[in-house]
Amino acid sequence: MMSIERLQIEEVFEAKAVLRQVWIDTYTNYTSEEIDKITAVWHDPQSLMKEVKNPKYYFAVAKYDKKIVGVITAHIAKKSIKIPRIYILKSYQGQGIGSQFLDKAVNAFPDAEIVELGVEEENKKALGFYENHGFIVTGNYEEEVGGHMVKLVIMQKKIIIVSQGNALSLNKAFPWSLNRVYTSSLHIA
Repeated sequence: MMSIERLQIEEVFEAKAVLRQVWIDTYTNYTSEEIDKITAVWHDPQSLMKEVKNPKYYFAVAKYDKKIVGVITAHIAKKSIKIPRIYILKSYQGQGIGSQFLDKAVNAFPDAEIVELGVEEENKKALGFYENHGFIVTGNYEEEVGGHMVKLVIMQKKIIIVSQGNALSLNKAFPWSLNRVYTSSLHIA
C-alpha cells in the first residue's frame, strides 16, 4: 500500500539515499564521482533536516510498505510554490506518485497562484511528465554545484480555484493551469 506523508527527521538519511539513487538511474551523462559531488551539495543531510523542521516547507515522501520510494520538497515564495525536488525511484515511476506529489504540494500552500520548478535539461522523462501536466517552459539557467555546471530548464504552471462542477471546462479554457478544488482533491490536466 502506498502512502504519502511528511518526512520525519529520523528518515533523512533514507530519503538522501533515494535522492542519490534517482540521480544514478537518471543521469547517465554524469560519472559516479560527479553525482556524489552534486548530491553532497543538493542533498546535504544537515540542509535536509533544516527543511524538514521549517514550517514554510512541505517535505514529504512516498512509501510502499514503509520503504521510501519518492521524495518531494516544496516551499512558498510570495504567491509561487517552488518545487526543488520530485524524485521517484525508477521502479516506482509511472504509478501516479508524481501527480500525487504535485497535488499535495499545491494543497499545502492554499494561497499560491503558480507552481515553479527546475528540471535538469537532460532529464527528458521529467520534462515530458511536467509538459503532460501542462507546465510550460519559462526559461533556463546554469548552476554551479559541487564544481560542476548543471543546466536547468525552468517550468511553470498557474493554479486556478474552481468548483468541482467546473473543473473540466475551466481546464479546457486554461490548459496550463492547475485546478484547486475545494470539495475534493486537486485536478491536474
